Amino acid sequence: MNTTTAAATEHKNLTHLKTGDIVCSTYGYGLSPVQFAVITHTTDKSVYYQEISRETAEGEWMDYYAVPNQEDYKKVMETIKTSTP
Repeated sequence: MNTTTAAATEHKNLTHLKTGDIVCSTYGYGLSPVQFAVITHTTDKSVYYQEISRETAEGEWMDYYAVPNQEDYKKVMETIKTSTP
């Protein structure tokens, strides 16, 4: 398997994701909602996540920047630490 195929397979199988990573989901145009989630654990065939809220920062007219809520992230990470054997 060449490196391009290996990289594509890794990306397809989501093996590059690890516990604690933040992922973002958007759709549509312009004023689309932005959603964030924290990867809580992975298996060979699954990725589990917990959604977290977002914070917004002012941008240009009718525009804003969304960032993950850091307090929510800390809570999820603490839950992961205390529930991991």
